[in-house]
Amino acid sequence: MVETTRWIPAFQSAEISIPGGDPFWLTNGTAGIEMLEDEVLFDVNINDVGVRREIEVTARGKKETVMHSLYFFQFVVGRIMPQGEEVPPNPHFVFRPQRPSGLVTPNGPGPMPGLPGGPPLG
Repeated sequence: MVETTRWIPAFQSAEISIPGGDPFWLTNGTAGIEMLEDEVLFDVNINDVGVRREIEVTARGKKETVMHSLYFFQFVVGRIMPQGEEVPPNPHFVFRPQRPSGLVTPNGPGPMPGLPGGPPLG
């Protein structure tokens, strides 16, 4: 299982409303993982954490402030083993996520909010 959080650009919908008056947020972004050659993606769980922040970004050479929403992603990955074959022991990989170039967070180049070593959410 691989779990990560990502800030994704978001804007409030003018056409869609939720009963009770809460705004409906539309987002446009991507998240992904790298898998080994013999691994299969079984499931992806996506959750809007409900934390929104205006983040300064540079677009087309000029700085602007864009609303972002924090999302939690969970990728369920596994291997399908032939019947009768012995299951190998857990490889005990230590995953240290690398910050992709161009990723913008409200706290600059430090750890992601809500992750170990990062600032608290909210």
